Amino acid sequence: EQIPTLALALRGNNTLKQLELISTSRAGGQAVVRLPVPDLNGIGSAPLTHVDLSKACVEGSISRIACATIGTLTSTNTVLECLDLSETGVGLAIGAEGEGGHILFKPLCESRDSHISEIRLNSVQLNDKAGGKLISALAAGLGAGDLGYEKVMTLSLANNDLGKQFAIALKQLLWSERAQCVLRSLDVSHNIALDGFDLTLALKRNDSLTSLDLRGVPSANSDQMYEFLGQHLLQEDCMSRLGYLSCDAFQVVAGQTELIHGAPSMKSGDTREPHRANEADTAKEGARASSVGSN
Repeated sequence: EQIPTLALALRGNNTLKQLELISTSRAGGQAVVRLPVPDLNGIGSAPLTHVDLSKACVEGSISRIACATIGTLTSTNTVLECLDLSETGVGLAIGAEGEGGHILFKPLCESRDSHISEIRLNSVQLNDKAGGKLISALAAGLGAGDLGYEKVMTLSLANNDLGKQFAIALKQLLWSERAQCVLRSLDVSHNIALDGFDLTLALKRNDSLTSLDLRGVPSANSDQMYEFLGQHLLQEDCMSRLGYLSCDAFQVVAGQTELIHGAPSMKSGDTREPHRANEADTAKEGARASSVGSN
């Protein structure tokens, strides 16, 4: 009960280096989370724009309490833009709590001083139900209009277990059924249960996404799906602003000067140099890729 008060007090603290939270889950398991206070509250000689909490969990996973504490600590940080919660197991809490994705979005977004626009949730044990709750919460928050959810423009959900329920919620979000979608970049790579048709269908009425990563999603990386997406992007009345696409066949990314053809399916964040095709193959594939890169 004292944790919220403690977190409020630590927003302006410049001496405590680390806060260790020990909690017990509803299933009876213990979680130990170590939070770097100066990185989160931005009180220091060199405030960070990107904070990586992927190693914060010493034991167990990040809980609702930890999410609230992180949100409080970052609420007055005007520099932080990207929060990486990958490998923290926060997907378990999102799935278990009745509020779903709100336990994450609300504490991170409600402060007017916070400028977090990118949230990374790679490998967080986010199953299909939890993924649907996460995206539904984002759509509901955008519909409310006063929760600050419109700040979230980049979402990375790679290497989870997303499927049909997630895809349904994603379509509702991207089609702006509850409120205008503002999401610009989405990474759903290496979610092998996702349906490629559902994903591409979700793009048909969206005018916010500019970047999409579909690598490692088998049903989204077929010639049929590439043709379906390409034909959609070439239509005169297409509203899509998609300019960057990463798939198993090629990658079109920011700052790229040549087409990356036949790139191996790499995990999100992998910086290994991909195979570059010879000139003839590059020209051949470029005819297909250009419809994505030019829209």
